[in-house]
Amino acid sequence: MQRIIFRRLSSVSNSSDQCMNALRTIWDPVLGNDVVSLGMIEIENKSERDVMIKVDVGSAAHPAREEIANACALALEKVSGLDTVEVNVTASGFGSSVMYSGKEQAAQGGVGLHNVSWAIAVSSAKGGVGKSTVAMQLARALIKQGARVGLADVDVEGPSLPTLIGIDESTDLKHLLKPAPAGGNLIAPLERDGLRLASSGFVQAPDGLAAALRGPLAARVATQVLAATDWGRLDYLLLDFPPGIGDVPISLARDFSIHANVLVTTPSKLAVADVKRGAPLLETFKVPTIATVTNMAYFKCSNCDQKHRLFGPDSLETTLPFGDDQLTLELPFSLAVRDTNEMLRSQDEKNDPESEAAYNSLAKHLVSRLLLNAVKTKNIHLDAYLNSTSDAIILRSIDSDGAHQFQIPLSDLRTSSQKQSATPTRVGVIAKRALSLDWSDGRRNDLHDLNDLFRRFR
Repeated sequence: MQRIIFRRLSSVSNSSDQCMNALRTIWDPVLGNDVVSLGMIEIENKSERDVMIKVDVGSAAHPAREEIANACALALEKVSGLDTVEVNVTASGFGSSVMYSGKEQAAQGGVGLHNVSWAIAVSSAKGGVGKSTVAMQLARALIKQGARVGLADVDVEGPSLPTLIGIDESTDLKHLLKPAPAGGNLIAPLERDGLRLASSGFVQAPDGLAAALRGPLAARVATQVLAATDWGRLDYLLLDFPPGIGDVPISLARDFSIHANVLVTTPSKLAVADVKRGAPLLETFKVPTIATVTNMAYFKCSNCDQKHRLFGPDSLETTLPFGDDQLTLELPFSLAVRDTNEMLRSQDEKNDPESEAAYNSLAKHLVSRLLLNAVKTKNIHLDAYLNSTSDAIILRSIDSDGAHQFQIPLSDLRTSSQKQSATPTRVGVIAKRALSLDWSDGRRNDLHDLNDLFRRFR
């Protein structure tokens, strides 16, 4: 991340309070407050006249990260008594994290996701609308803006990622995947041009046939693609969802803390009708749709420079937003991204400038919305403990609206294989995302997604 150091001679010592007062004048244009009030500043006094300032902008792709860092440095230059000031810009995710609360043993408790700040679904109830293309190009746009990004292809019955990166019948799959250096039976993701990748298609024989899996088994494989991959430190993990509203989307939305959804459709009335019916699914699991992308909305002729709407001149009227406070975006049918094997090329001049601008806009909107949501949860205090009769967990939250308290019966937290006599020996809250329990029968680190608990019991 960005680092700024300046030195000067001085004769007066300085305090951290003076630095904080100077930094209160620095405004974050994305989050709408000063950097001190937002809790973005940490000061370390190396000596009376030498200080190090850490500015936590939340995401490495924060649209104003350089502007904020430079403004902080300029503000501190005006503070008397400093010999050396070092400004380091970090990106912690504001405490945001991806949690796994399911019971799949092969997922290993979701340990491979512990250093991922945000998970974003790219979904549609209709197939063939370009979800995989949108997911790939959005990932590239986020990387260009400085983020650390992963892409998980969780469409296990028809994975597209192998084709997108050029894996075909001639590829030797035996040497494609390797164990993660950290061990723990995790798999290391592939990496292409700074993008970390995982797909069930990396281990299936590329014989041109789709995997024939029943719903529960497909959901189990998708869970392993996500949770058994050692993603490392990531700002964003994009999930290329399968079409429809079956077992895989339901299981992933239920068991993983997914922070946002990007909904993809085409202007086709058939596609829009299906997408509208399927759009509420993720909302029921507290996954907000923050952008609606209308893909292949038009074709721009290179001869006449006119936009031709492939689905008719009135097709725009069918692509109304599916919710409030979200970005609605049109993408052209672009010859530059027609050949899917060229998706990961780094020469931006070969890409369609109009598509590039649209994906950059989508990436900035995504970053801003997730940062705003994370800042809101920073000021929420959560506490959990076993009640006096040892038959329920009391979960208490304190936020700007006041204090809230509700009970969760232990019978709703035990697994089907646990005895009714099992009681928690430890109760805790992890990263404001999950309730964590240790049980008297030896079960450890049993995680339950807080969004799901709030939805069911609050």
